[in-house]
Amino acid sequence: MPPFSNIQPLTVIFCVVTYMMLGFLWYSSLIFGDLWLRLTGLQKMIKEQMKRRLLRSLLLSLLSGTVMAMVLSLLFFQAGTAYALLMTAFLWLAFNGMMIGTTYAFSARPFLLWLIDSGFPLASMLLMSAIITQMPKP
Repeated sequence: MPPFSNIQPLTVIFCVVTYMMLGFLWYSSLIFGDLWLRLTGLQKMIKEQMKRRLLRSLLLSLLSGTVMAMVLSLLFFQAGTAYALLMTAFLWLAFNGMMIGTTYAFSARPFLLWLIDSGFPLASMLLMSAIITQMPKP
């Protein structure tokens, strides 16, 4: 069997769309946007600078979401939801939560900012894993 045959394109697309929607909500003023802007100090940035950074950030988010969905698809194609969610939490802890936490601790960034910035990958990875395990298989 080819190594990437477990990746279902429609599932990946659905995961990426939900990832982008969650990111939009997460960093909007509806949830954490205002607090995040204040904690990062970006609220003082000129709107033109924000616009230039926005396109680059959106493209990187799209790429990140796609790669994440593909990797999680490979890992959890045949897995049950509970197992996939537990393993996803461990993957996040090992490859995201603690790495970002170490950087934030060393650079004296606020703990609340770490919760926001590392909470989004956790929430999005858990959501993607749940989607992957619940989508119909061929």
